[in-house]
Amino acid sequence: DTLAKSISENRLQPMFKAAPELRKRFDENSQLQELQFDGMYLTLAGSNSPSSLASKAIRFLFLDEVDKYPGASKKEADPVSLARERTKTFHNRKIFITSTPTLKTGHIWKAKEDADIEKHYFVPCPHCGEYIELKWKQIHFPKEEGMSYADRAEFATYVCQECGCVITDQDKPEMLRKGEWRTVKENTKFVRKVAFWMNTLYSPFVRFSEIVKEFLDSKDDPEKLQNFVNSWLAEPWEDTKLKTNADLVMERQTEYEELVVPEWAKLLTAGVDVLEHQSVGQLPHKPEHSTWTGFLIPGSRENHEPRIPDAGQHTTGRSTGTDRLR
Repeated sequence: DTLAKSISENRLQPMFKAAPELRKRFDENSQLQELQFDGMYLTLAGSNSPSSLASKAIRFLFLDEVDKYPGASKKEADPVSLARERTKTFHNRKIFITSTPTLKTGHIWKAKEDADIEKHYFVPCPHCGEYIELKWKQIHFPKEEGMSYADRAEFATYVCQECGCVITDQDKPEMLRKGEWRTVKENTKFVRKVAFWMNTLYSPFVRFSEIVKEFLDSKDDPEKLQNFVNSWLAEPWEDTKLKTNADLVMERQTEYEELVVPEWAKLLTAGVDVLEHQSVGQLPHKPEHSTWTGFLIPGSRENHEPRIPDAGQHTTGRSTGTDRLR
């Protein structure tokens, strides 16, 4: 609520008073969080007190920075859900949600993924004329050792993914003026929910060199890098430390049949079970890798050499010669 009052007093009311048409309709005696106009009113509420919207019928709902809203409590649903409930009175309602993304599970990214259509902003290349989407991977900058981050960033340019020509900051204003929103994903022909996505590369106020400098300053610090990914690239942060082993394995699965080793494989690893007095493991022992053999590392874990038994031999109750890969 404190932020809502501040925005009302320092941003909204001065804007209303500065615009002649709005000034005619605005009641300057309005309360800070309920601004009165001829024929309508504007209510401001903090996400930490959604109860302030109770008993209010809302036709136009604007939710800002929803990924920073608190979650649901034991008594009621999350603020986004509660606010949406207030719009059910109107069949012609409109709900506008905006935010810097945080995680894939955040409100804004889930809303983007669930949208009926998704639109990105495309701009014409000043060299080939093809409409392109500005992407971080197309930003090029020198990687020579001995150069400071600031020096490397100053040479940053954008390389068109269609013609390979260099685009500079001076080209951006004209490109943005001629740009257009284009659909990149469509889930249904009966559109009710539309998502718009854009990153900092489009900003007329931020140079390509500033973006590169921010990346270079952030890349070795996970917290700073998350801010760069979220706030500059407008993408959700994915912390690989939070993934389970099963998640990592599933991401790396291939279409190869069982027991087939791809030609690009450089190394086959062996699994080892470390016991108190010995270690037991398995590794492939034929070129076609269709059968597996076992090995023993007896004694303590220090200063020992592995001993590979003959095929068919059992070690500590385990079949080592004919066990097949599962």
